Amino acid sequence: GIATIEITYHAQVDGGKDLMIDITKINNGWEINFTLDGSHELTHAGKPYRILATVIAAVKLFLKWHIEEWDELPKQLDMISKTSEGKRDAVYSALMRRFGKEYGYTIADRVVSRRGYRPEDQRTVTTARLNKLSWETVEASAHPPKGMKWKDPLNPLRGMIPESKEARKSLRVFDFDDTLAHTNAPVGIVRDGKRVRDLTSMRFKDYTLQPGESYDFSAANEVIDPRPIGAVLKVMRQVLAQGKDTVILTGRVDGNAVHRWLKSIGITIPVFTVGHAEATHTSIAQRKKDWLITAIQQGYNDIEFWDDNAKNIQYANTLKREFPHVRLRTRLVKYKSRLGVHEARDYKAEYRKMYGGDNPTPKQRRAMKKKTARKRVLRRMGREGRSTDGKEIDHKNGNALDSRPSNLRLVARHTNRSKDNNKWRK
Repeated sequence: GIATIEITYHAQVDGGKDLMIDITKINNGWEINFTLDGSHELTHAGKPYRILATVIAAVKLFLKWHIEEWDELPKQLDMISKTSEGKRDAVYSALMRRFGKEYGYTIADRVVSRRGYRPEDQRTVTTARLNKLSWETVEASAHPPKGMKWKDPLNPLRGMIPESKEARKSLRVFDFDDTLAHTNAPVGIVRDGKRVRDLTSMRFKDYTLQPGESYDFSAANEVIDPRPIGAVLKVMRQVLAQGKDTVILTGRVDGNAVHRWLKSIGITIPVFTVGHAEATHTSIAQRKKDWLITAIQQGYNDIEFWDDNAKNIQYANTLKREFPHVRLRTRLVKYKSRLGVHEARDYKAEYRKMYGGDNPTPKQRRAMKKKTARKRVLRRMGREGRSTDGKEIDHKNGNALDSRPSNLRLVARHTNRSKDNNKWRK
């Protein structure tokens, strides 16, 4: 076609190499081309993506100029390269990926011309077109809702954003026990009016009340033997440094001990409690959800909620559907205490759960049968009480119930545990 306008940008890259970027108006479109030290070849340029940022900067300057001159973006950009030289075409494709989404361009066509010629004489023409949905069309068919505006008035395909960033009101909500710190404050289990068992906060969140049982929180309001969770405390300090509203929302009945402990480490923030004498996991989760609803009604529309209890997170997530205009993010904390928990295990209950009592289920019968066979084999092989020498008993055919002497052998632990021990089922 006929070239009517040519714009050239000159830059120096890669230690003084001259990069010339030519953008030429041909017919109804614009053609982008560039040379490095006077050559169209990029095979000698090492990594061609080093020049990509400079090419993008030049094209953006051109688009800015085009908008000032014609009050619109060019509808088509053509880029031509040798078919035998993939590096130049790779730069063109990367160029479109980098700023195509920003300005609304997509690669619409890629055509190889001169197919009957030698590969080095063939040309690949890559065409990028502006998306057909114009600003006038969008403005006529849909106006931004109240409080929103187009992210880019020249390209409505980029979506909408709030009219004012100042309208965003942030709140950060942290649980305390096992979220900011591990403690040994016990929660009592009361049965028939007597306190029969104590649970740490870690055990409490997974415990299911049995018929006739209730919780006793009288001793759980103190901060006993606190072990801070550094990762979450670091996040809290960063949030406070940013000046965002931050609170503690705990399932405890009394928050004074939590407030004192936070003050001892230099943090002074409000502590809200949702616990009560007849509390259950569900009631605490519901009360935390209700508290978040109150915060939303007070104008907070950017909320981040940290908690170690999955049920609390589950209830909070339901607010995303109820309040779609609120930016709500939940974080499930899974840090475990390295020091363990100060709680006596109920071994009898664990045994009944694994092997059953007077009326075992078929699954529990199979578990007991396997346990009995295992102990019988250990005695026969002289391995009882010798579990620390790195050796284990292997069943050659993979069937743990086949305890014939010819099917047993001693192997290294890592060898035994890397085998497929279920092949006998197949």
